[in-house]
Amino acid sequence: MPRPLLFGLLVAVVAVGALALADFYMFRPYFHWNHLAVVLECEQPGRPAEVDRKIAACTSFIRSTGGDARAFYARGYWYAEKHDYARAKHDFDRTIALDPSNIVALSARGLISLNHGDYNDAIADYDRAALLAPQNAEALNDACWARAASGRSLPIALADCNKALAILPGNANMLQSRAFVYFRMGMFAEAIADCNASLTAYPRFSEALVVRGLAELREGRTAGGNADIAAAKALDRKILAEYKGYGVTMPTQPTRVRS
Repeated sequence: MPRPLLFGLLVAVVAVGALALADFYMFRPYFHWNHLAVVLECEQPGRPAEVDRKIAACTSFIRSTGGDARAFYARGYWYAEKHDYARAKHDFDRTIALDPSNIVALSARGLISLNHGDYNDAIADYDRAALLAPQNAEALNDACWARAASGRSLPIALADCNKALAILPGNANMLQSRAFVYFRMGMFAEAIADCNASLTAYPRFSEALVVRGLAELREGRTAGGNADIAAAKALDRKILAEYKGYGVTMPTQPTRVRS
């Protein structure tokens, strides 16, 4: 499913940047007039060529304040932009230490763990975010997806996906998450149905196509399955490698043969 790290983090950075001026005009004790430019430089979105300058601004902000959760989060984002995930995770660690209820930082750290196969850490962060924000459909979906990707505790994953979809019915991303849970549980017809619904909302959704294709192949629907796999690969040439990383491979023979 489309979980690009930087897209999700960028949304949060935009929101954080919008708060910078508000905090400034609230006259927080450590703010001085000459800090305003540094705060905005750190927290507002920028182009890839500006990443090093953004990191320097965030570092200056952190030093001048003695440590600020938002600045650590923003710097973590910019490190992630550089694919320096070790430093990004360290800054998200600092963010969470200063602000334990920061679900955005928890989700960002969880995503880094998930992308590196650290499923226990990812699930722990996503579960904590979902506990802190039980009506946050994205947090619930993240918790669902982490378990689906790991292949662990699938009934819990299904419950989280159901809760997310109760909040945001028809959401393509969440339908695809639940489809993958169903696929992992061997419930291929249910997986195909959720992928169909997901693709109705988002027809070029490579991850829904690949899960539907894999489920169809396991149901013995060779032509449809191969067509979906080919369509998914045309949209994302690395899609099968991603799912292989989750332990999912192309079947050598169908699980069920349809008459």
